[in-house]
Amino acid sequence: MLGSMKSAPAWKWVAFGKHPVAGDYFNAGPDDPFFQAFSGWVENGYRRLSSGRKDFTNLYSWRFWARGHQKDALMCGVGRDSFDTIGRPYPLVIMGTGLLPDWQRHLSLLPFALEKAWIRMEYLATKRYIDFPQLETDVRRLPVPAAQWPELQNEEQRRLESWHPASNSQKEKIRQMVDDHVDEPEFLALLDGNACPDPITAAGLWHAALMDQDGIVPNAVFLGGIPSVTYLAVFRRPLMVQDFIRLWSAGFQP
Repeated sequence: MLGSMKSAPAWKWVAFGKHPVAGDYFNAGPDDPFFQAFSGWVENGYRRLSSGRKDFTNLYSWRFWARGHQKDALMCGVGRDSFDTIGRPYPLVIMGTGLLPDWQRHLSLLPFALEKAWIRMEYLATKRYIDFPQLETDVRRLPVPAAQWPELQNEEQRRLESWHPASNSQKEKIRQMVDDHVDEPEFLALLDGNACPDPITAAGLWHAALMDQDGIVPNAVFLGGIPSVTYLAVFRRPLMVQDFIRLWSAGFQP
């Protein structure tokens, strides 16, 4: 359903779903085909999931990115369980799309490039607002991912060094796990918090291993799960409704 789509200043941002500041479902952002497709994916997936989902004890939250339709085009966002003012559940998605020069050549650094935007989106998703226009304003002011590859490479190296010496053995372990999934159009991996307490650094190693394997950039990657367990989900094909159900299902196991 969702196929593939220098830092350009004109990133577009949208928020849709449910937030405690809103009385019902909302969609705040520009009219964009990519946003519409992703919104439809969430709506169709959640409709099928919610008919059988009874337990909202474990609330899911996912950071994600997906390829755009043109060179350097990228989409990134956060999707998480949420509720409206009177407690009715539905996911909240905050996401944006724009150009990030040369990101495909720096895939291992992409999680670092998106980290500030992801953190800000997660903050907006849980922030207590006085009124809905405040949320709209904050979404429009989200930080644009910047192609500061040398600086990001230094940051990656700094975090890896703080993780030494476990990082070398973990790199080999990740490469082996990626090789185990070489012929699979999608797979889910458990990020070992004991081996690497920083999920962004671990995600960077997974991205590096994916590129080392065949040089093919995935269609989409999701990072998250529930508070006690963090996963990395890789999709080498367009997203399908069943993928949403699996991502938001307590029975989705690696």
